[in-house]
Amino acid sequence: MGVKNVPVFRIPPMELDKRKALNIVFNRATNDGDICQTPEKSKRELETLNLSELANSISDKELESKEFFRCAYPCKVSVAKLCKINSGRWIQYAKSIARTLRKAGIIMPIVCTPDGKVINGIGRLEMLAELKADTCEVVYISEDEAKFADAMMNLLTMDFNIHERYEDLLR
Repeated sequence: MGVKNVPVFRIPPMELDKRKALNIVFNRATNDGDICQTPEKSKRELETLNLSELANSISDKELESKEFFRCAYPCKVSVAKLCKINSGRWIQYAKSIARTLRKAGIIMPIVCTPDGKVINGIGRLEMLAELKADTCEVVYISEDEAKFADAMMNLLTMDFNIHERYEDLLR
């Protein structure tokens, strides 16, 4: 792609089993799905979308610009305001995963449309509200980007049963 730098988040050194478990949790936390969202359900929903059309509706960004790396330049937004906008959309499982990442020192930005609708990070928002945080970091994306991001961030999932295959690591 021609990018020379990318944003990176480093975690402190830890035992291999803990690092594996954190990686699995991180991958799961990028999906705003509930405990019942199976890879099969996600795949069926993805197959109903025209991903090429969704991707083509998004304009290219200048490499290494703030627009290209919005995740490196999040906005500070009122947690209460976002909670009001997204009331009733809470996902207990997503909140639990967000809590697990927070314990490891990881709080990813919330991804929202310009009107404040959360596209990815509803569990992080609910967790921050329960912690009585005043603000949170938000990356804003356009409506066209939101349609594509919803599919890429919430429907693409690892094709395994995380709770059975990795239950020992996740304890």
